[in-house]
Amino acid sequence: MGTRLAKKLLIVCALALAACEQLGGYTSIADIRAAPGRYEGQEVKIRGVVRATTKMPFVDLRTFLIEQGGQDLLVITAGPLPAEGTRVALRGVVESAAIVEGRAFGLRVREIERL
Repeated sequence: MGTRLAKKLLIVCALALAACEQLGGYTSIADIRAAPGRYEGQEVKIRGVVRATTKMPFVDLRTFLIEQGGQDLLVITAGPLPAEGTRVALRGVVESAAIVEGRAFGLRVREIERL
């Protein structure tokens, strides 16, 4: 009987660990990429590692790529650019230039707040 209980507890713990990403209210980048129409215009919280930054001074455009679990997403920010390789968390709105047959073109998040 003790072995059965231990197995059940192990399964429950594994499921709880798998759900940790959603417990903090964060949306995975993979989920946004898989269903961009569902998130279009919606406010989300995302987190990950900064992989690349870009600043275009003449148009005052600042962007960075945030990567999580092998998936990345472009972030447009009005604030300072984070250093590459740092972990960031942010709140923003999902936008795309177009969604055709469920596929997003120009998928990005416009940052509202760095968390």
